[in-house]
Amino acid sequence: MKTFRILCVLVLSLIFVDINAQAIIVKGGVSLSNALIKDDYSIYSKDFKIKTGFSIGLSTELNVSKNLLFEPGISFISKGFKFGKTNGSITLYYIDAPIDFKYRIPIKQSFLLPTAGIYLGFGIKGISKTITSSDEVLKGKVQFGEDKNFKTFDYGLCFGFGMEYLRFVFGAYYKFSLANISTDNSSNHTVKNQFGVIVLGYKIGE
Repeated sequence: MKTFRILCVLVLSLIFVDINAQAIIVKGGVSLSNALIKDDYSIYSKDFKIKTGFSIGLSTELNVSKNLLFEPGISFISKGFKFGKTNGSITLYYIDAPIDFKYRIPIKQSFLLPTAGIYLGFGIKGISKTITSSDEVLKGKVQFGEDKNFKTFDYGLCFGFGMEYLRFVFGAYYKFSLANISTDNSSNHTVKNQFGVIVLGYKIGE
């Protein structure tokens, strides 16, 4: 609960930190997620498949210099993974706070936007899906917490490129978690989110 309060304060600070923000960007898109799961004995995620999900959110732009922009934001995103040898999957829903820097490179009437930053995430809930040999679909709850299925707090690095044309912004970004969200402390058990997002945004204001 303490972590949740800290994240809420941080997100609100990022969104409203500067009344001179250039613009608010409304974004929506697709998430492509997987996970690294391993311990001292094996890597269990070798056969995992990419899971398709969604990402929706808001961000704001702040001028650092003429072409360098600081872009904090907030997003609701689905992460997770699909088991390789079955059709089962784990879906994890997060509130993420991306904190990015992007550099505007003019190209005729548009801008190329190389981007790098970090993200902070707070797990809300999850869903597990298992398909039996008789094709029956079994669903269950996935919970976040120190004594639950996964730890609540996630954080990591972000790299990618975007393109801005008029008021439209398109971007493709890869995000690599630095947080071990496993609650299993035996044998160096590790679970890390790995995901990318492809988003389309529209700038409101200037």
